[in-house]
Amino acid sequence: MHKVIHLLLCLLSVSSLCQAQPATIDGFFDKDLKPDNISIEDHDDRAFSSFHITCRFSTLKDPIVFDCTYYYSDFLFVCPIPAVVTNEEGFTDKLARVMIPAAKTPIDTNGFRWITQVCKNSTGGTTLPPAVNFKSTFTLHWHYGMPDIKRPSFTMVPNGFPICMGHNYSTPVIRSNKLIVGYIGNNHNAIASTFSILGYEVITTRHGVLLKKGELYAWVFVNDKNVFGIGNEKLRWPSITSVTFHNNCLLIKTVATPSDIKSAYVVCMDSWDVFRLKNYNDTSDLTLHSLCN
Repeated sequence: MHKVIHLLLCLLSVSSLCQAQPATIDGFFDKDLKPDNISIEDHDDRAFSSFHITCRFSTLKDPIVFDCTYYYSDFLFVCPIPAVVTNEEGFTDKLARVMIPAAKTPIDTNGFRWITQVCKNSTGGTTLPPAVNFKSTFTLHWHYGMPDIKRPSFTMVPNGFPICMGHNYSTPVIRSNKLIVGYIGNNHNAIASTFSILGYEVITTRHGVLLKKGELYAWVFVNDKNVFGIGNEKLRWPSITSVTFHNNCLLIKTVATPSDIKSAYVVCMDSWDVFRLKNYNDTSDLTLHSLCN
């Protein structure tokens, strides 16, 4: 019995030694030329990764301490840049690469423009057509090439940039002028299917739909939980089950795992409105024509 207890104590000791040590970043981030130090403690949970960040700036007596959390159901991950930071690009690059090791840079806001625009423009209440329980609109943004859906990305945006987030990005909230935004676009994973319509090539991924026209592409759907209020608990599970074309609109059917909630979305190819149908099976020509005419 004593040998078993001794073995368990040894295993616990080895486990504690093997725990990841806080990552550290050294650099010159504030307004003077003295070195600054950032410490990042990473904690992984079943639903999220949390980063406890301690910033020791040479111009401040006390450290600035805050938390940033990435939830596995979200495409966007946001972290504040303390207002004392003057070298914002250097701070963003070094901190983001610790929190999102596979990320590439640079990326502009086009990488997640669809999410923020649809979230900002969503409407509710009495303005909704009878057949739907969600409506929004977006502008089609064309970009050259194809998005890299194998790796996440990050960028820096002003503090007032409209971002659709279901969670606070800082605890406690600190004073900041800029934000680091991680777009965990690798959750799209890979191209799942393609078909051609009206001079476009429709390309689907695990969670998104984009149009390809020659050398240009544009996102027309991203199944983000914070945008629609319904989505997967983890984006490693695919959510799009089918994409078809009817009456000048794309009909996108999804399932939220593990809840098994089924949703049907309609993207109009002229107005670039997006709707969610109240009734998953109400996909008649009459209903679709009433939304996209």
